[in-house]
Amino acid sequence: MKILSWLPLLLFYSVALQAQSNITIKGNIINDLEGYDEIYFKYKGEPLDTVKVVNGNFVIIMPFRKDDMPWIYDEYTLKKLGERPFGLMAEHPGTIVLNDIDVRSFSFRISGMQSAIDYEEFNTLSQSTHTDIVKELQKKYPVTPEYTRGGDVSSEYRAYNNDYIELFNKYTVIVLEKFIKNHPDSFAAVRVLKWNMEGMDAETIKKYYALLSKKRQNSDEGKEIVTFINALKSSAVNNQIKDFVLLGPDGKNVSTKSLRGKYVLIDFWASWCGPCVAEFPNIKELYGKYKNENFEILSVSIDKSSKAWLNALEKHQLPWLQVRDEKNSEAYNFAVSAVPVKILIDPKGKIIMRDGDIEKKLSELFGVR
Repeated sequence: MKILSWLPLLLFYSVALQAQSNITIKGNIINDLEGYDEIYFKYKGEPLDTVKVVNGNFVIIMPFRKDDMPWIYDEYTLKKLGERPFGLMAEHPGTIVLNDIDVRSFSFRISGMQSAIDYEEFNTLSQSTHTDIVKELQKKYPVTPEYTRGGDVSSEYRAYNNDYIELFNKYTVIVLEKFIKNHPDSFAAVRVLKWNMEGMDAETIKKYYALLSKKRQNSDEGKEIVTFINALKSSAVNNQIKDFVLLGPDGKNVSTKSLRGKYVLIDFWASWCGPCVAEFPNIKELYGKYKNENFEILSVSIDKSSKAWLNALEKHQLPWLQVRDEKNSEAYNFAVSAVPVKILIDPKGKIIMRDGDIEKKLSELFGVR
């Protein structure tokens, strides 16, 4: 009898502990969904899960993950307008509420967890700059270049995409500075700084880091930013690389040190990264041109899922060296906060280029092919 008397209490604590480790996302949709009544949700790189919209309302319960962000989108938008996922930033387990979702105008009001509220404000600020970016692009490209030609990404589109990224980075730092100044103690502020460091120099990152509160500077994310700043300095052009060893798809070690004597292009990528995948045809072309020279490519995936990585390798048939950095430790040693990133090293292991026109550099080293 004593054992039975404890069961309700144990069940209560079990439910309470489970709630403490989950994110609950509640929402209500104001539109007629015309039968498209599913909400999709997932963490990046993982399979989709779904819930039904019932009488305009839905509830998603998913495990909290400290270093990840849940992404959701609705079936109506997918069928009518195409996939438009959006992320919700959760600092801790708890509840996020999406009020009065209009799937046609893609608008809603957010309440509940403060980190999610702050992050949506950052997104709104970022989206307001999109018109400015489009206007500047249209001055140079009255018509958007064709994406592919002969099955490969066209050189015109690559140039267009590079210009877009440059403008995006230009406007992002403006929004970033404004947002951090207004929310120095927000989890969203330190997280968006961490996520947008790629392309910034060390002094610019230090400037924005200094705007954060002491609490956020001393948080795990703040410490990672300091580590990134140091990595950015140590992985700059003309520095010697920090050698690493990672596992290839066959389970065997691959080390950068074993590649001494060759020019090596280290390509950081992920299976879920569209721009990474779009560059594969160009990388294959480079590999075909120079593989018989003193040249090798080492692709470093930051996929957390081994299955997603291996499936991508099978699908895209990449004939050069492949490894996976599942903990992103080596990516951070090279100050990689977003992919793709390409680093070219010389036969002695010295960094001679980071991103930029790799094809032009290789033609200078080996001659035009």
